[in-house]
Amino acid sequence: LAVLTNNICFNSPRGVINFQDGFGGGNLVKSNLVFSTCRESSDGGPVNVWDRVPYLTELGSADGSASLRAAVSVLETNFLVADLGSSTTMDTDDGSAYWIVRENWSIFGGAKQDFGGHDLLTSGNLFVYAKVYEPSCASYFNVPSVAGTEDLFTNNTCILENPSAVYGFANG
Repeated sequence: LAVLTNNICFNSPRGVINFQDGFGGGNLVKSNLVFSTCRESSDGGPVNVWDRVPYLTELGSADGSASLRAAVSVLETNFLVADLGSSTTMDTDDGSAYWIVRENWSIFGGAKQDFGGHDLLTSGNLFVYAKVYEPSCASYFNVPSVAGTEDLFTNNTCILENPSAVYGFANG
């Protein structure tokens, strides 16, 4: 239940906005300016989240009963720059789940989802000179198709430096 709003974050050796094992979810990251991150690492970027361990919580259930389903977290209206060592701007890594990523400005980075993540909605973002390790707007890999879960990458604008670059790629 963290709320991170209206911050300016820069000059970090690693990612600045990190959610490790999302706990119960319900987080809001809004209207932040984040740049010059990952100065000592090329893994990740300004935003890095993962969910390797599920938690029993009441936050994500409609009726208040205990569940492994986390409440939805939101990353919106941020200005994110993947300069220096960053490999992307929005790194939803290692099982990340229950995130809405919307209406962000992303410069030199894209959206990444991998290794068992699910229920990630990425929409209405602007990606300028995007990359996820290489020029592309989105990278979804090792994301299995599981009944009852959904990943959507929709209504985003992507500007690639090289017009022949791949817009995005996925495999499960």
